[in-house]
Amino acid sequence: MHTVLSGHLPNGLRVVTIHRPHLHRVVLTAYVKVGSRHETRRSNGITHFLEHMLFRGTASHPSAAQFNHQIESVGASLNAATHCDFTSFELTVPPDALAEGCVELGRMFTEPELADIDVERGIVREEILEDLDEDGHDVNADNLVRAQVFRGHPLGYPITGSAANVERFGERELRAHLRAHFGARNVVVSVAGPLPHKVM
Repeated sequence: MHTVLSGHLPNGLRVVTIHRPHLHRVVLTAYVKVGSRHETRRSNGITHFLEHMLFRGTASHPSAAQFNHQIESVGASLNAATHCDFTSFELTVPPDALAEGCVELGRMFTEPELADIDVERGIVREEILEDLDEDGHDVNADNLVRAQVFRGHPLGYPITGSAANVERFGERELRAHLRAHFGARNVVVSVAGPLPHKVM
């Protein structure tokens, strides 16, 4: 049995809480309304690249290792994924550490370091290469189908973008994309767990 409530915080952030008393963990997911469909040919891939870069540390924990240690130290795990229509960040955390987990997730969006950009660029480049054959042709079935169905439309763009685009993106472009799309009014947060709705 579960109950669902929804509302808005004063800053415009939409919040959905799902009370599931049988759970032993809380799952908080932030859905940001930005993905490949919101990109141009020139900016294609920037959302996915930014998603990666947000894990590279915050002002409070300025390296990827320090940030990851902070998440793990409260018994949490954090994953993210970029899609055509949205980008999601999923935090799974013990109920008594939900407040601290929320702080760390919020810091990703508000005070990212965007450090070691060349390291992350190499990781994303490898992801792009996984979709190509030895002749450099895209062989990813999802990419090929969407390119045919949505020919010429951003919904048909590959989520990872091109290697050339990723090589060109710098901190200035990433921060501009963050400011444009990662504000409270463009995000929905869902929180599912055993805590009362008001607490969540």
